Amino acid sequence: METGGPSRGPSRGPGALSLDSSTDSEGEERLRRREEREEEETRAVASSPDGRYLKFCVELGRGSFKTVSRGLDTVTTMEVAWCELQTSRLSTEERHRFQEEIQMLKGLQHPNIVRFYDSWKCHVQGQKVLILVTELMTSGTLKTVFFFKVEVRVIAVPASSAPVERVFSHGGVIM
Repeated sequence: METGGPSRGPSRGPGALSLDSSTDSEGEERLRRREEREEEETRAVASSPDGRYLKFCVELGRGSFKTVSRGLDTVTTMEVAWCELQTSRLSTEERHRFQEEIQMLKGLQHPNIVRFYDSWKCHVQGQKVLILVTELMTSGTLKTVFFFKVEVRVIAVPASSAPVERVFSHGGVIM
């Protein structure tokens, strides 16, 4: 007959301990960490000047000139892509071309072109950036497109002026 210590067998009454109390505390710790992560991912870290678009702490992609985060359109409640383009790395001519392309994109609506919603200039961590808010595409990566022949939607890349640095991957979208 055993005396003292936790029960190693099946539960034998209301006072019996679980198989391993450390398993319970590990599960609680995992649950607590997951809840903290979910809370962090749903906390807005930035907003558009008019407050319509929110940026969340969920990075979807990163390139040499651009970082893409998950965002939200508070009017439609649709998720969007919040793209931060580091304009300090672009020449004055390239910045001017981007501004012209943005104006053109505002008027485009086509089922095979990523929808463009809004843009503005601001400073992020002391750097000049251009924020682009576009439709969120979650269809994969360029690797997926090339190996599995996934249909691609393109957002304006002028053939005459697009240096290699301006071709970005955004979910299965070439920007």
